[in-house]
Amino acid sequence: MSKNNKEIKHVEVLVASTVPVVWEVIKNNRIATQARNSADAGYIAFLLTRRKNNRCIITHVAKVNSTNNNASVKEYFEKYPQVEQFSVENKKEWETQEYHKEYYLEDLKELPEPILCRKGEGKRCQVKLYTTLAELNKAKYFGDIKTIFQLKKRNG
Repeated sequence: MSKNNKEIKHVEVLVASTVPVVWEVIKNNRIATQARNSADAGYIAFLLTRRKNNRCIITHVAKVNSTNNNASVKEYFEKYPQVEQFSVENKKEWETQEYHKEYYLEDLKELPEPILCRKGEGKRCQVKLYTTLAELNKAKYFGDIKTIFQLKKRNG
């Protein structure tokens, strides 16, 4: 993560890369997780990765009710052992962390039109990014979404 991302404390929208096993936990329990140094966010948009057709796509957004920056990874894995199994099998090493940030969400809202990740947008589709609702709402493709850094640079 860039130095700039570490300095950000709060953003309007966090676009979070989400694998299928984690997406099931989010949908069923309205809890999303990120590294502890992730910014607080008003909303989280979910970029679904590792899909059967290999296309990454944003389909849902949820308002964040609250966060816990010191949530126990061990307790999370006790509730959701399938996520720990995924981490171990895919060498993600999430289980090596003691704490992570949990975002407690309102209902997930499906976007009127999904935001697709085009071929060639590659790595950008595999990470989290910070943006605004206006950017999210006007994007047709993931690459169209300007980060808050790009917006600040453009607006001086």
